[in-house]
Amino acid sequence: MTSFSDPFPDGDYQRLSEFRYALRRFLKFSEQAAMSEGLKPLEHQALLAIRGYQGGTVTINVLAERLCIEPQESRKLVDTMVDYGWLITEKLPPDPKAVKLSLTEQSIERLVRLSLAHRRELQHRGPEFLNLLGSLGSD
Repeated sequence: MTSFSDPFPDGDYQRLSEFRYALRRFLKFSEQAAMSEGLKPLEHQALLAIRGYQGGTVTINVLAERLCIEPQESRKLVDTMVDYGWLITEKLPPDPKAVKLSLTEQSIERLVRLSLAHRRELQHRGPEFLNLLGSLGSD
C-alpha cells in the first residue's frame, strides 16, 4: 500500500491559512458595515457591482454574474431592492424582460458611506494583504 505524499511544506499551509484569515476578517468587517447601513451584505455588493461596472448596462444577468449567483436569485434580489427604494429598473427594448438597473439617491448615499469605510479599512489592512500575497509565492 502506498501512502499519500503531501507536496506542500508546512509554510505553504501557514501562509494560505493566514491569507484566508485576513480575507475573512475583511469580509466580516464588510458584512458588519453593510448591516450598520441597513443593508444585507449581498445588497451592498449589488450596489457596488452596479455602480462600479464598466462593461456597459447592468442587467439582471450581468448582476447575477458579478455576484456569482443564479439569475433567478438576482431577480429576487433586484425586486426586493426596488421595493426598498434602492434600485430603479428601466425596460430595455426589444426584450421586454430585460431591464437596466440604476441606483437611487438613497442607495448612492449608503454606498458612499460604505465605500469610505471600506477604503479606510483597506488602507489599514492593505499592507498586511500585500505582505501575505507576496509570501504566497515563497517557500
